[in-house]
Amino acid sequence: MLGFSPKMCASLLGVGDQTFRYWRENLFPFKNKKRFTSPELFTFRLFLFFIRRKGVTVCNLKKLQIKNMFLHIANNTCAELQQQIIYIDFTDNTFSFQYTPDPKVDIYSLDIYYLHLRHVVEEHFLSYECYGTKRKQ
Repeated sequence: MLGFSPKMCASLLGVGDQTFRYWRENLFPFKNKKRFTSPELFTFRLFLFFIRRKGVTVCNLKKLQIKNMFLHIANNTCAELQQQIIYIDFTDNTFSFQYTPDPKVDIYSLDIYYLHLRHVVEEHFLSYECYGTKRKQ
């Protein structure tokens, strides 16, 4: 069976089973899925970044249209994602992906969080390639 089990996802993300279960219940839009694709795991990895490094809460992430984030990542190739920055603006609870040729972007707002996806994409898909599903190039 292809894909990652919830236990494997928790292990690969470095979080406990309870934490991953909580994220799955509150952030994952496809409630009946038993296994996760590599793009879905990557999306959880983005959540992990915003929670751990930026102090964003699951409650704040829940206010965003998370299903669209899962769909966007699933419908883009690795090369396309590497050229994008994800912006999350909590003043109006929106997020967007924007293409950028230059990874050096300065934003001086406490309500906007951003992450350039180039290195995260490379690390993620190279690290997990041998486990679940393979990502199209």
